[in-house]
Amino acid sequence: MALQVSGAIALSDVNVELLAAATTAIALNDATVRNLFAKPSGAIALSDGYGKSNVLLQTITTNQVNFNLRTWLVGQGWDGNQAVEVTINSGVWIYANTTGAYACTIAGSFPNGLTVRNNGNIVGMGGNGGGSASAGAAGGPALSVSTPVTIYNAGNVAGGGGGGGGGARSIRSSSGSYTPTSANVAGGSGGGGRSGLTNSSGAAAGTSGGPGGGGGRGSIVIRSTEYYAYFQTLYSGVGGSGGGWGAGGGGGGTAFVSGNTFGWSQSGTGGGGGAGACTAGNSNITWAATGSRFGALN
Repeated sequence: MALQVSGAIALSDVNVELLAAATTAIALNDATVRNLFAKPSGAIALSDGYGKSNVLLQTITTNQVNFNLRTWLVGQGWDGNQAVEVTINSGVWIYANTTGAYACTIAGSFPNGLTVRNNGNIVGMGGNGGGSASAGAAGGPALSVSTPVTIYNAGNVAGGGGGGGGGARSIRSSSGSYTPTSANVAGGSGGGGRSGLTNSSGAAAGTSGGPGGGGGRGSIVIRSTEYYAYFQTLYSGVGGSGGGWGAGGGGGGTAFVSGNTFGWSQSGTGGGGGAGACTAGNSNITWAATGSRFGALN
């Protein structure tokens, strides 16, 4: 909200802009009026108030990591009291570089209100893919809110994708006259979950553009030292793909054997990592526009 840009301005209009009752006693020389009109001293007239707003308008134009909005606003000169409207420009990334951190935290006191207009991306870190027979890591959360805020979302707010699980190992015991006498074929690693601007690791990295694919299966041929025609081929499991924003990773595949099965077994597969949450403290958010949201609204 702002005062009109032409015509008559009444002191009651100024009161409303200052978040006071229209009938509150007020004078042009009041410090609150001078601050609103940007006239700290000297002559002052109601026309000095044309277009003036009691809302501090701030725009985020560069990428931010593990971002605390209130800390940033104070650094921009916010007085801790004025109403605030923050716009995140299109193409800007606010992201986490670890699954243990939020991409953006909105906390503390905003006594006269806070509005956020997101035209960019607020994205948690993707989970790493699991190694052979190991589980993928969970994706990280996007947005933590512990104070009232109105959000107009025209961009993306997304938890990181979960890492893919590792494929099962294919195992042969050392018993029997076979070469090699024992074998352990590692399963493919899982892919990294889709992330922000810090990639998650895995058989293929999870990036801001998408999750990573899982690694392929391994194999080995084992033959009898007594009867060379008798053999078995051990195949390990493939790795699971990483999850997209706000989605869990895929589980690793099972192992198998061809030929005879003497002495063969497999390990368990690695499960996919869980999805990163879109929000923590969603009850504090008024979604004036939802845009694209990925992950749980906790």
